[in-house]
Amino acid sequence: MRSDYILTLSCPDRTGIVYRVTGLLFDLACNILDAQQFGDDESGRFFLRVHFHKPAKTEIAALEQRFAALADEFQMDWQLHDARRRARLLVLVSKQGHCLNDLLFRMHSRQLPVEIAA
Repeated sequence: MRSDYILTLSCPDRTGIVYRVTGLLFDLACNILDAQQFGDDESGRFFLRVHFHKPAKTEIAALEQRFAALADEFQMDWQLHDARRRARLLVLVSKQGHCLNDLLFRMHSRQLPVEIAA
């Protein structure tokens, strides 16, 4: 079974964040599957989401330990979680049902990996 993880982070924006994060993943033989980033000029914060595959030889504890040191250097707020874990979703709808129908269809067809809690 694949070991895919999602890393999300935010920190004060500065040069070298993407380079250092992706370099750390490379050093641990991880393969980046998808990455999205955004720098907010108004708040001065940088946001990054990286979906990556971790090889069996790389221990998750070692990855977390190495990343924690990097996070301290860049003052990052970060989370790392297993990509197989489905997010719990609370759905609020108006009188129009088409959006709810679309969400339910995508959930049941496994296009949207969520668990609708309420």
